[in-house]
Amino acid sequence: MNQQIHRLAPVLNTQSYAFDFGKGLETMLKGRDGVFYVFAMIERGNEPGNRSLTLPPELASAGEVEVLFENRVIPVEHGRFPTTSRPSTPTTSTRSPLSAPR
Repeated sequence: MNQQIHRLAPVLNTQSYAFDFGKGLETMLKGRDGVFYVFAMIERGNEPGNRSLTLPPELASAGEVEVLFENRVIPVEHGRFPTTSRPSTPTTSTRSPLSAPR
């Protein structure tokens, strides 16, 4: 986990964009060098499980998102992509090389 945080430090140290990805989630949208990252975890008092994250309109045309450190991609359909929150792995990080939200 420390290596992952170290690798993401340049992204984590950027200003977050204001956007709410869905109910029951704590999220951050960060951008660096034309690539955008979504960090998400369940809010306190909410149960783990399947969720669907809605991308900002400026990023909704993405065809897929990459799940960092898991060597897989998730298709984006109609600006949304599914994810599963688990107590043991509370953070989902995705990246998509798209233009900046305005």
